[in-house]
Amino acid sequence: MFGGVGVLGRTFGFLAHQILAADVVTADGSRLRCDTAAHPDLLWALRGGGGGFALVARLDLRLARVPALFGGQIVWPLDAAPAVFGAWRSWTAGLPPEMTSSVSVFQVRPLPEVPEMLRGRRVTAVTACYAGPADEGAHLLQPLTGAAEPLFSGCRPLAPADLATLYDTPATPTPSRIRSELLTSLPDAAIGEFLRHAGQHPDSPLVLAEIRHLGGTYAHPVPEPKARQPGHPPSGQADGRGPISHTGAQYLLELVGHAANPEADAAIRGCQQNVAAALAPWTTGTTLPSFADPGTDTARLAFLAAVRRRLAAVKRRYDPGDVLLTSFPYHLNAPGSEEVKA
Repeated sequence: MFGGVGVLGRTFGFLAHQILAADVVTADGSRLRCDTAAHPDLLWALRGGGGGFALVARLDLRLARVPALFGGQIVWPLDAAPAVFGAWRSWTAGLPPEMTSSVSVFQVRPLPEVPEMLRGRRVTAVTACYAGPADEGAHLLQPLTGAAEPLFSGCRPLAPADLATLYDTPATPTPSRIRSELLTSLPDAAIGEFLRHAGQHPDSPLVLAEIRHLGGTYAHPVPEPKARQPGHPPSGQADGRGPISHTGAQYLLELVGHAANPEADAAIRGCQQNVAAALAPWTTGTTLPSFADPGTDTARLAFLAAVRRRLAAVKRRYDPGDVLLTSFPYHLNAPGSEEVKA
């Protein structure tokens, strides 16, 4: 399991930090209960270190108490993208951590449940979720609606089940190619390069070109786990640390294309590489593992060298024969000295 950048992420941080305990089966068939008292090293690795350590049969999760939720999508025509992206960037500078959002250019699927004026169109949109009352969330979103005339606004009070549908993720598996980058900033020049290479061309091979707002709780280091006495339930905030404790990046770039055949895949890769090269002055050179395609160079994953060595030690202890495979085998060849920016 990797970190997890959810729709309430600026409020609660990486989803992996909400894991309190796990029941697992190791490569030799042993059944283990992992918490801060028993096998804490394996629990630590499961909190965002990726697969390949053990088979997870059960997770105990910390649930968040949220009094109310408000959010949804505001959609504009594609030619409004420069104004919308600029307004969104300025808007994110003063947001409280209760507001999590992203701005994107994407291809709307031609589905019956989609409003007719949007079906099959390439549009720009802001997706937002506020952990608080509807009136507060609506007030916070007001500056965005003045950027340009929206085609559609679906912002509303939300039920917890609605959070899974905010991003209109396909319910069935789709062959896709993804590339992501962590961004240190998003000046006008970066927005211009992003839209020129990733978003505004109607024939772009990308179905989604998105920038997510980080900061908030993502930027706050989480304390190391504290051991507890047997028989006592896991405690709250003190046991949340994992391989990715926090990130100083301000934004996350995500580029997605549907790789239906080799020709489409090649076009997607080329576009993604062009975008990454154009935005290189504003990137860290790394990304979060949960947003990296299998086969991504492990040096680009946002782990410090000491974390890589610790992950390697956990792998050697619980799966010395490398029976359980993972998309990113960084724990087999942990670097010895280099540091990776997070």
